[in-house]
Amino acid sequence: EEKTLRCAVFIQLVLSNIGLIVADLSGGSPRRVVELLTKRSTVLTIGGTLIALGLSVGVPFAREMFRMDIPSWRDLMAAALVAFLTSTVIGIWNWRKNI
Repeated sequence: EEKTLRCAVFIQLVLSNIGLIVADLSGGSPRRVVELLTKRSTVLTIGGTLIALGLSVGVPFAREMFRMDIPSWRDLMAAALVAFLTSTVIGIWNWRKNI
């Protein structure tokens, strides 16, 4: 259904943007990724983004406002996997480019 697909794509978009920001700020270096993810500001920013995402999907009023339905676990895992893979590929590309 269109509303379910809209929600899955929205989740994937938000997760991909988080991953791309981390990949860009770290230059793709695995050590810098860990350093970045242990910074309080990064944890708060990512945490706040995930809370906002959870509220937009989990609160019925917000979900209706965005015309979304909760996707299945399979769709959620697919969205997360696509976000992870694209961010990882970009991170590796940046890292290799900077070597």
